[in-house]
Amino acid sequence: AIIRKIDTQVRGWMRRVEIVVQVAQNEQIPWTSEMIGYPTEPMPPKTDSGFAQTGDYAGVVRTSDGDRYVPVLCERKSTQDAYGTLIVEENRARFYREIERFHADPRFDQMVVIVEGTLSDFLLHQPEFSGGKFDYKRRFATKKNDSVNEKKMTTLADLFMLGVSILFCDNATLAARMYGRLIREAIRKKYWRLLELEPPTSI
Repeated sequence: AIIRKIDTQVRGWMRRVEIVVQVAQNEQIPWTSEMIGYPTEPMPPKTDSGFAQTGDYAGVVRTSDGDRYVPVLCERKSTQDAYGTLIVEENRARFYREIERFHADPRFDQMVVIVEGTLSDFLLHQPEFSGGKFDYKRRFATKKNDSVNEKKMTTLADLFMLGVSILFCDNATLAARMYGRLIREAIRKKYWRLLELEPPTSI
């Protein structure tokens, strides 16, 4: 009964506070407010926020005591972007450094990569190369495993173990809706973190 009462109060509080989503300024075609379900605004630069940019979307709750970041950080990828970021070695190393920044950022405790495509789309994706000199399968062959799909699955599993979840959504519309739902549930479940309270003993 106590848990239900708290949840009711939290839902009422959520209806009264201002919730916005900050969008990285290098997003070429960003999710809109209508797609996410919350107003959007540009993500502030490091000179204003004090933090290096990490991720593409971050939720913010505006309270009387100042802005509080929703603890779920979002990285948005198309199927092609996901391949380029997670599978191409140089890009993957760069992304892993971004994950290190996420872990060092006290504003967040979860990171999600939302891919605008299905898992099958990702597994079947093959990059296009000019000249016909690129051996796709051989490029990712290793002594233990010569399967490109195994390489992709291993990378997804590795990211999960690093605390980064991968969500596959069919298209941009569903991806943005999913992110909006993540924002809502993160606030509802972790209101105590946003308000700097002690966590409920039952959670």
